[in-house]
Amino acid sequence: MSLTESGKRTQELRDRYQKFVVGSWYYTHAASREKVYVHYNLSENQKYTMYCKLAHRDSISVDGKPVYGDWEVEEEVAEGDWSLRCRDVEGNLENQLILEEHHEHSVVASVNQFVYADENILVFNDIWFRGKPNTYHRGNPGADF
Repeated sequence: MSLTESGKRTQELRDRYQKFVVGSWYYTHAASREKVYVHYNLSENQKYTMYCKLAHRDSISVDGKPVYGDWEVEEEVAEGDWSLRCRDVEGNLENQLILEEHHEHSVVASVNQFVYADENILVFNDIWFRGKPNTYHRGNPGADF
């Protein structure tokens, strides 16, 4: 039985990037009204854990200047299985980082377009951020908020 084109590309993707993707990765973003910290630990045995901390606040304009409210903080933790795959999406082959979160009666799969990885960075279109490409850095410094 021969591999499909997506099967061949999946093997090539894993051969090239799997060794780089394994590890601890974080992303941070801060603006006047929001702060974000996301950490993924992607293990060699295809398991992952994810921690996300978000803070946001409202603002109003008083005499033309912004006045900010208190920060509201949310945290979320997830775990499951991860894999690199190449799939046919509407006739185009797309490299993907799949994160599957297992629940008692269901599995929630996050399909993220994989862009690049090396020793220092991991880039993928994270569904947490409306599918925009985010650059994650190796390590876990923790949230500073």
